[in-house]
Amino acid sequence: MLQEENSGVNNDVGSGGTFDLAVKCSKVYHTSTKIGCVVIDKTGGIFYDACDTKSCNICALLSKKTDRGNLCANTRLYGAYQAERFGGKYIYACHLGLMHWTAPLVIRGALQGAIVGGPAHVGEFDEFYVEELVRNNSIHKDMKA
Repeated sequence: MLQEENSGVNNDVGSGGTFDLAVKCSKVYHTSTKIGCVVIDKTGGIFYDACDTKSCNICALLSKKTDRGNLCANTRLYGAYQAERFGGKYIYACHLGLMHWTAPLVIRGALQGAIVGGPAHVGEFDEFYVEELVRNNSIHKDMKA
């Protein structure tokens, strides 16, 4: 859990405090693992996105082409609160069945955001998984990014 107490340093978003450190960690994590990693703000919105993998592209496509964007933000935020609650880490499956893991960003005792790793799929993205995503999310099979 990245946590800063009242140290006399301005820790607001983008001020050189916790969020800047979280962005650096997210970049390093993604570069070394090739797994997506985002930094979210306290609303669940994406502050920084270090994701360019196939699974991230599927998430982006589904969020853009369906009404799932708010559901994704709410799920990320729920994960952040659970990570804070359970001592700094939380692993969960989103509504698409993809795995994510979260570490909260706590500033002056209050949750201000989180680092979210994923999405990851246990197994390969085969044609059956993609067909199931299409069927379960009311997506036309010819939909392009």
